[in-house]
Amino acid sequence: MPFKIVSSLSIKDNPVAIIKHIRYSDIIGQLLVALIICTVHGQELKVMWHTNSSDSMVLGSNHHLFFDTVDVSTVDRSLRDIIQSLQHQGYLEASIDQIDSAEDLLKIELHIGPLYTWSYLDISTVPDLIRKIPRIQNLEGKPVDFREIAVLFDLILETAENSGYPFATVKLDDVEIEQSDIKARINVNLKNPVKIESVEVEGDLRLSERYLSHFLGIDKGDVFEKDKIVDAPNQLGSLPFLTMYQSPEVDFLGNSARVHLYLDRKNANQFDILLGLLPSPNPERRFQLTGNVNVDMYNQFAAGERLHLNFENLQPGVQELEIDVNYPFIFNLPFGLDSHFDLYKRDSTYIDLGYHLGLQYLISGYNYLSFFTERDGTNLLNVDTSQIINSRKLPQNIDVRRNLFGLEYHHEYLDYRPNPRKGHNLTLRTSIGTKRINKNSNIIGLKDPSDENFDFNSLYEELDLKSFQLRAQSTFNLFIPLFESSTVLLSNKTGWVTSGEDLFQNELYRIGGTKTLRGFNEEVIFTNFYNIATIEYRLLIDRNSNIFTFLDFGYYDQHSTSSRISDNPMGIGVGLNLSTKIGIFSISYALGTDKNESLNFRNGRIHFGMVTQF
Repeated sequence: MPFKIVSSLSIKDNPVAIIKHIRYSDIIGQLLVALIICTVHGQELKVMWHTNSSDSMVLGSNHHLFFDTVDVSTVDRSLRDIIQSLQHQGYLEASIDQIDSAEDLLKIELHIGPLYTWSYLDISTVPDLIRKIPRIQNLEGKPVDFREIAVLFDLILETAENSGYPFATVKLDDVEIEQSDIKARINVNLKNPVKIESVEVEGDLRLSERYLSHFLGIDKGDVFEKDKIVDAPNQLGSLPFLTMYQSPEVDFLGNSARVHLYLDRKNANQFDILLGLLPSPNPERRFQLTGNVNVDMYNQFAAGERLHLNFENLQPGVQELEIDVNYPFIFNLPFGLDSHFDLYKRDSTYIDLGYHLGLQYLISGYNYLSFFTERDGTNLLNVDTSQIINSRKLPQNIDVRRNLFGLEYHHEYLDYRPNPRKGHNLTLRTSIGTKRINKNSNIIGLKDPSDENFDFNSLYEELDLKSFQLRAQSTFNLFIPLFESSTVLLSNKTGWVTSGEDLFQNELYRIGGTKTLRGFNEEVIFTNFYNIATIEYRLLIDRNSNIFTFLDFGYYDQHSTSSRISDNPMGIGVGLNLSTKIGIFSISYALGTDKNESLNFRNGRIHFGMVTQF
């Protein structure tokens, strides 16, 4: 970082400098003489250790440190390791006093000395905010290990730097040594507190100060926190619409700090088309073509907002349109507005319309907690009246309205969001509310020619027309780095919907296809409960390119008014995402198997498309 934190931790470089009577002999000088003699006779030396009687007990308890033979080339390093290990145990006087050699024998005279312990470490003058550190504790009677003090001093300085005191210093004062007992006092000087004066953007990026301050957690008037400045590149690196061309800088002006962020605009708006070549259920055609058009637009109004439109032709006659608008930090509050509109049309059978309106509490980066309400419903377009008359049962789809309230939590920590190598993300979503079944006028108006007295309105009497509904979903992705340029993705997706009774088909989740269970047609499986576990290996070619192979393990239950099915489908395949000058080209091939279909290369699903940025 371009700013400097000052420390007076002198013992970190020479931890025993305060012990005035510690004896160190010239190890290097004696070794040179011994090694010149020894190299004439060979590389491997026998070692004989000598020490006084008072040190013999320590020598025995540390027998694992002392070698019987040693290679000439490692003598110096090995002896230094022994002395350092003894000093870390509290034997601060440990030293090599003399080295003699005779033919292939190395005689080493070792001085260990007394065990130094803390008799008192005074922390009475340490400021309260520092004294709360758990490691500041009573060291009375414990051996003196200056590594512990160095770690403690680092922790003290780190706490101060993140509490508004970037120029704090720490040192040991009033050191007293009586025989082998040491007394000292920790002296912490916080110096003057520093507050943030401004956060300034250098570069051609247009982005509101409101968004930056909330996103980074760095606002005018806040106390200076070093960790937030250090973490800013990682936080900003997750935003697709900007690039940081230089590390942040901090100007300290008296008791204030100006944070400079060097940000340029980045082409992040996306337009992509994904086409799928799938086996056709029509025996006259071997394949059917599906399509997906996706448009993503970011930061068009310099507020960090996102506009998203997605249109999918899932199957012949089945289309879905989704529109999302996300506007963060409304009214300069840590809340964002999240809205969603969905239209789903299934050939000439029915149409679903729904909307979602949420208030997101933005925790940090992409992490948020959302409170939302959503309303949706199904309108039947066509009713097979002959089937209803013959079976005297309602169809598998029904007119229904839902009014739900829910909570969604998202946590994300990825090293590079578009093509991560390590990190994780988690989304938990649950909603509960009421559903209302509407009587279809075409059904209740039916007449059975063979029994004109039968009232088809009675088919609804067996139903609870107004009841509760609970829906829950979760998604978890874990990226584990492997070797230098690859990663393993472990993923799990789960969904569950219940109303306390069997549901109609149009109330169920729809899974299958590139977003959930690869190797199957898009949204071809209707289910009350599903769980899909994925293991995927990715070889990262460059920052935005990878080759991958995957295995999807699924389980689902379908308990509807028309069927009861459970199965364990599985998908397997390979794919490529390749960054080019005009965008990212992607292609994948997947095979699926379940209890009705075995693995067959003739039934493979091919998806290919192009993502362009502007």
